[in-house]
Amino acid sequence: MEAEMTDEYSRRRLLVTTGGIGGIGALSISAGCLGGSESGTPAEPDSNGTTDDANGTDVDVSALARWVPGSLAPSETTGDEFGFHYADLDALCAHDAEFSPDVRESTAFSLADLGVSAADRFDGAELDAALSFGTGSGNDNFAIAGSFDRDELSTEPTWSVDEFAVYEDEDGAVAVSTEWLLASRAAGIGVDAILDAGRDDAVRRVATDADFETVLDPLETTAIAVGRVGDGDESDPVAYSHAVSLSGETSTVSFVAVPRDGTDPAALADQFERSSLADEFETLSVEALHSVAVAEATVPTAEIELPSPAGWSGGTVEREAQAGVTVEVDSTDRRVTTVVTSLGNADRVEITDGAGRSDAIAAVGESVTFAYDEGDETTVLAIAVAGETETVVASRPVAF
Repeated sequence: MEAEMTDEYSRRRLLVTTGGIGGIGALSISAGCLGGSESGTPAEPDSNGTTDDANGTDVDVSALARWVPGSLAPSETTGDEFGFHYADLDALCAHDAEFSPDVRESTAFSLADLGVSAADRFDGAELDAALSFGTGSGNDNFAIAGSFDRDELSTEPTWSVDEFAVYEDEDGAVAVSTEWLLASRAAGIGVDAILDAGRDDAVRRVATDADFETVLDPLETTAIAVGRVGDGDESDPVAYSHAVSLSGETSTVSFVAVPRDGTDPAALADQFERSSLADEFETLSVEALHSVAVAEATVPTAEIELPSPAGWSGGTVEREAQAGVTVEVDSTDRRVTTVVTSLGNADRVEITDGAGRSDAIAAVGESVTFAYDEGDETTVLAIAVAGETETVVASRPVAF
């Protein structure tokens, strides 16, 4: 969305701007990195700083998306967005040594954190890749690839279908085969709906939602990605994603935006180029393809901050305020002008600086200009306000 195309979008992290994916807090596992070597430690990099499984598993996001049923389309009455969070757990494990301590902690993952007690039976299983998905404020449904052993369980399944054994509890259910664990919380769509989506003749979301299919295409080689489809302001992309592809000491951060009908992808690409992404990333490249706008940048792996896989943990996340702005600095006249380009879900955008100046904008296209004297130095903030929720959507240091 436009807000992510400003400073809020340009940070070296996959900042998630809606609930159910980001922000609940880091997950931790006592056994260390899962899906790595047999000892539970990350794979050793070679002399070039890369590992044999840079973006490690054969189970990419498309393989996991086969479990997303077509019935999860956004509701025309509620306007709920569809959100997803994909993690190549093998790749994250392989690059564990290259991450900062905070990132290493935030990418830890355990089935015990799904919020479905039936999954606890398989905690400690080898996990390869995971996808959480849902609508509204929570990602309550999960498809996880790995190796699962039911033979050692003393608990009988509630019911079985094909190669899956289903275990139900009050807080949700899991369906487990030797290669898949499918889960749905009590607030989710139900594990039976996820199972149905995996049938050969099923109607899946990737077949019924062109925007979802389009936003998935660039994510095939990513190690971690988050995205949303639907809802939003008419000036916002109809779908967008943030992703990281890992490759030793350097990695690629990508931002993908799918335009609404009648909107040229080049217009979204222009927004990327005019945003603070260009200031944040020296290696930024922007391209408008036939159906998407893509911005990519190469950054040191140690400087990337990944989102906590909060879609896995219990509860929901309050949706952040969303708005789009541009901040233009006139060094000659010593003026800073902030223009609101979209309001998203925000009621207004408050413009402030460290010197005590403040103003507010409540309509798209309106602007606020702050004038400064020679020698002044401060930071101009644009803060989207939606009810009681406030989110910084742009931060521009200035000095004259």
